[in-house]
Amino acid sequence: MLLGCLGFLSRIFRRLFVLITRSWHMYCLCFLFGLAFDTATEVGLLGTSARCGMS
Repeated sequence: MLLGCLGFLSRIFRRLFVLITRSWHMYCLCFLFGLAFDTATEVGLLGTSARCGMS
């Protein structure tokens, strides 16, 4: 098994990696991950600024 010797995340995302067969598939996947990280960062910053404003 090829992914058996790789890391933990490779085992979790094995099905997703099988779906990526072209280079533009990776672009779409990275775009979705980027949106998720951007949203999480924005929520964290808004929460921090709201908490600091309440003090």
